[in-house]
Amino acid sequence: MPTKRNLLIGFVIDEISSIYATELIRGIKQEAKILGHKVILFPGCNLNSPDNFEFQANVIYSYIKKCHLDALIMASGTFRNYIAEADFEKFYLPFKSIPLVSLSVPIDGIHSIIIDNKTGIMDAVSHLVKFHRCRQIAFIKGPDGNPEARDRLDAYFDAVKKEQLEIDERLIVDGLFTTISGFDAAEKLYSLNIPFCSIIAANDDMAIGAMDYLKSINKRIPQDISIIGFDDSELSKYYEPTVSTVSQNLIKQGVAAVHTAVDLCENAVVPFVQTIPTRLIIRNSCGCSDASKTLSILTNKSNQASMDVDEFFLHNAAYKPYYQIIDNCIKKEVEQGRNEKNVYSSFHSVLFECNEFGLDFEMWNEVLLLLAHRWKLKTYGTNNEAFVEKIIGGLQAVLLDTVRVIETRKITEYRKTSFVFRAAYSRLASASDIKSLSATLVKYLPELEINSCIIAYYTKEIHNDRNTQWNIPEYAEIIGAIEGGVPIDLSSVDKSYSPAESFVPEWFLEKTGSLVLVAKVLYVNESQIGLALIEHGKHLGIYYETILLQISNMIKNAMHD
Repeated sequence: MPTKRNLLIGFVIDEISSIYATELIRGIKQEAKILGHKVILFPGCNLNSPDNFEFQANVIYSYIKKCHLDALIMASGTFRNYIAEADFEKFYLPFKSIPLVSLSVPIDGIHSIIIDNKTGIMDAVSHLVKFHRCRQIAFIKGPDGNPEARDRLDAYFDAVKKEQLEIDERLIVDGLFTTISGFDAAEKLYSLNIPFCSIIAANDDMAIGAMDYLKSINKRIPQDISIIGFDDSELSKYYEPTVSTVSQNLIKQGVAAVHTAVDLCENAVVPFVQTIPTRLIIRNSCGCSDASKTLSILTNKSNQASMDVDEFFLHNAAYKPYYQIIDNCIKKEVEQGRNEKNVYSSFHSVLFECNEFGLDFEMWNEVLLLLAHRWKLKTYGTNNEAFVEKIIGGLQAVLLDTVRVIETRKITEYRKTSFVFRAAYSRLASASDIKSLSATLVKYLPELEINSCIIAYYTKEIHNDRNTQWNIPEYAEIIGAIEGGVPIDLSSVDKSYSPAESFVPEWFLEKTGSLVLVAKVLYVNESQIGLALIEHGKHLGIYYETILLQISNMIKNAMHD
């Protein structure tokens, strides 16, 4: 049920272009839409980032309290790569005056949503040992300052000891949760000339980077080296080979974060720590390309867990009718038809219907697990056991193929969008001064599917040094505003306002129908030149980051012409 009032919830994270951020935002958007609340995303960059001018993006964190939020969700793990715990405390201290939710890192006195890192890594090690007979398992760890990276490394040590393997610390190499660091880590492992048969990476980006390196030296995956990642990112599903990984269900974390924020605003009793379970996702990179082997793993896992169907659908009611459709199809073919293709056809149709309604494909892994458990018990020791095993294995293949088809469609759509982007950008770049840029922005941004935004510039550039307190200007001037794809008549409002009092004028937040907006400071190199609040629609975060970067350059050029 929607809350009694519409809330404005903030989400602060180091960036919105990463795969990790994309999945979290999907969950946040999904739940905010259902509950009828607005969300503002505040992406900056890593605190104490060593990059030359990237730190300029962090000015946005100083504006969070100037957006009059009802609650704030904080992706805490993304801020701990380069700073100590004490410095992180200084960062979030100003936000404690409003309901605050921490994601991935438990913080004393703050409601936190964390994941079971230990079980995920231990399952990955156990799987490599039991199903692939691996006994020399290398590990690519995350940044030393990141609490989740430490948890996953500790879990690796515990798992290796549990499986009675010898610990060779030379096989533990540094990573930074980035693709390039995974590439470099794999290169370092091979330079050591120490035998190993598999790699576990502390996130999917590093796993994929390691796979890129292995391909560059003509190593076969998984024939020569098995690899398991962590996250279950979108890319892991259609990379070649598909990446076995530990799912931390980022979408579910986003949903839980919104629920917690809303409950806190309504003074509900909320546990200080909520733990989201992790689960090993079996794909091809570990060597489990055979459907029957995958089924064996899944059904063995299901025997260990409490497979309470009613409890599952209590929290995921939208999937129950689809579960029943597939369950009935299996029953019909087991009892009468003996044609597994009828089940596959029905499942294929159901998946595409789910995609139209925005249901989460990852939940279908859970649904297939329930079906596998139910029908394994039902047909155990009968003539139908092998037939059911074949059906469940085939359903997994259908799920994977459907995801690939949909991802291919996304790529095709992105390419079409890129053509539109280039055409619109060429028109935007033609603006020679602020006045012409203002007219051009409101005319062509809707072509880029930015149907709600407000853009302001500082009449005088501001220069910030890495080691000084951020300067927030007293005045900014609006040069463009759009709502519902239609330009807002700025003659009817005061174009000049004070960012020191409010990031954007309150009248815009009241007027906009967009449920999710991105707040960004506009800067070029060391110069702060303006502010923007734009709609976050169906595109990936990198799309909006790119548009805002181009707008920054256009404003700077127009100011100097």
